[in-house]
Amino acid sequence: MAVSQNNWPVVSRSACDEGPFEGIQFPNGILAGDVAYVMRWHLRRYRQTVEPIVNGTCWGWNAKRISGSDDWSNHASGTAWDINAPQHPMGPPVRTNMSQREIDACHALEAESGHVIRWGGDFSRPDPMHWEIRGSRSQVAALARKIREGEADMTQDEMLDALESPRGRAALRSALVELAYGPADNRESIAGRIGNIDAKIDGVSAGVALLVNAIPPPESNPAEFDAGKPDQFEADRPHGSNEPHQESPV
Repeated sequence: MAVSQNNWPVVSRSACDEGPFEGIQFPNGILAGDVAYVMRWHLRRYRQTVEPIVNGTCWGWNAKRISGSDDWSNHASGTAWDINAPQHPMGPPVRTNMSQREIDACHALEAESGHVIRWGGDFSRPDPMHWEIRGSRSQVAALARKIREGEADMTQDEMLDALESPRGRAALRSALVELAYGPADNRESIAGRIGNIDAKIDGVSAGVALLVNAIPPPESNPAEFDAGKPDQFEADRPHGSNEPHQESPV
């Protein structure tokens, strides 16, 4: 069986959760299951600690080998994703497109994941748009459990503060849209998170259900989430464009 650089099996697009992910499209998706769950957590934390995420500039699964290598890219196993690609091209020194605060925040995110997730900004050829799973299946599953337990352990005041913040309101709206229109696996994941909220704040789950029921069923997803899902990517677009790329060997 072919494996990617991080020793995860190369998969087809059908194995991927195609989102949206916290309201952001990652064309072709991310490996379904714990990897997609951990990746959604990572996106929430990235928004909170690094910078806003721009829709239409992010990338997921892509069946390619690493440029100049026989190794399969981690994108081919659905275990890598690119964030804000045009802002953070591969090659130039990271400090030319990220502040020291943002760099420190990326390193803190790696540490918060227990280094199950790795940032491409420290590659020999810097790739600051790039994030990937470096842990095993068991390590990813353990991180997913830890995230779920952490969400369940939030106090009432912490949950209210999160929901009342501008980012909290935006995240709740994204979750509602995904709950209403997303794939079944996503709905189950979000329903579990709403259940955790309800365990701490009486009536929140019921309120969310009312909001979901109030959303009229459209013929397709809302326009702001309709970024398109191409069947394949052009192989010759330069890095720094809105094109998924191959990570550098490290």
